[in-house]
Amino acid sequence: MIAVDTLRADHLSCYGYRRQTTPNIDSVAREGFVFANCFAVSNCTHPGFTAIFAGLYPETSGIVSHWSAVDLPDNRPMLAEILHDRGLTTAAVDNLCHAWQKSHRLYPWFRRGYDRYEFPRQKHSHSSSNCDLACRWIRELARGDFVILYHPWHPHAPYEPPKECRIFETASADPIEQTVALYDAEIYFTDIQVGRVIEALKDAGIYDETLLIITSDHGEIMGEERIVLGTRFNFGHIDLHDECLRVPLIWRWPGRIQPGRSDAMIQQPDILPTLLELADIPCPEVDGVSLAPVMNGKQWSREEVHFLENTYEKKRGIRTRQHKFLRHYEEELQSVVRRELYDLEADPLEQANEVDRRPELSEALNAQMEQWVQEMLKKAGRTADPLLEQPIANCTLRESGRMKESAHTHVYSFSLRRNP
Repeated sequence: MIAVDTLRADHLSCYGYRRQTTPNIDSVAREGFVFANCFAVSNCTHPGFTAIFAGLYPETSGIVSHWSAVDLPDNRPMLAEILHDRGLTTAAVDNLCHAWQKSHRLYPWFRRGYDRYEFPRQKHSHSSSNCDLACRWIRELARGDFVILYHPWHPHAPYEPPKECRIFETASADPIEQTVALYDAEIYFTDIQVGRVIEALKDAGIYDETLLIITSDHGEIMGEERIVLGTRFNFGHIDLHDECLRVPLIWRWPGRIQPGRSDAMIQQPDILPTLLELADIPCPEVDGVSLAPVMNGKQWSREEVHFLENTYEKKRGIRTRQHKFLRHYEEELQSVVRRELYDLEADPLEQANEVDRRPELSEALNAQMEQWVQEMLKKAGRTADPLLEQPIANCTLRESGRMKESAHTHVYSFSLRRNP
């Protein structure tokens, strides 16, 4: 599994992007199965990866924010634990189970089940040492059954790709266009590393017998203007708009998965049960649904997807094919927009809030969302909603009035204005 951090789907060329950012991932997509509408459960890392590896929504897992205040219970099996118990050697090139900064705690559930778990410290952030390790493990483990998680950190901010990868630079003086070009170059750099993994699998003679999955934890704002708690964001992953939620999901396994593409709306908890069904391994009780039938031609889609945010603000949303409804739960704040409604067909960039114009639809979607939440809490045996119960994980926006770009924040606010 190649789980690329901060990779929005619509900046991959195999998802129709205008730039050729991902030639190696494109080759996997041509020979594999592409889900065009896979949505994250949150805009931040810890909820997203917990959903992928545990098959659970945050309402079930309790992991509702980055820098979560709680741990995943030990009785909730992670993917690596399930596969390890079936005799596979498990390895991860990953940075999720470590102190993000000296002021933050460890997140042990990401480490569970792995025989090997490393993330080499790199003198330069774009060193290839992490990919070197993944490729070395492929060569060492090729004769047996194994699972490797490779978690490339880029294209996470700050966007500082190597010079040789800055192939999309523009002559425009617009700083937004220049920064988008840097993000795309970060993707191009990461795609080169994906190509090295592919070559390692080929050199080991196991490429066509290996299940290869490419996905991401969340996306990234790339020039879309968003206002959060009075702060203007042109970049970063904050709030619950589609640029932060729509992520790639590509599967390749010759002979087991036929090449194809689906527009079904799906979510990250669906990944674990799909993988286990493909591998003929029993699946524990999870929130996700196996997508294997979809890859075999069955017409199926979620009617709606659900997501939340509790890292910088307390917010939840529901998305159907045509509409998205968002609700802010901090009643004491006067400056926030309490409810948002967007017509995604007429307004795909989610710029025109239609709550006042369509109050009945807003109320209906809010009721549908709240009913889903209550059903999930009941199923999980919870008496309280973890989104409402847990404090917001990062209060930087409230403490300073603005998010500062620094090594100690997870979201970057550049506040770039286009030339008049």
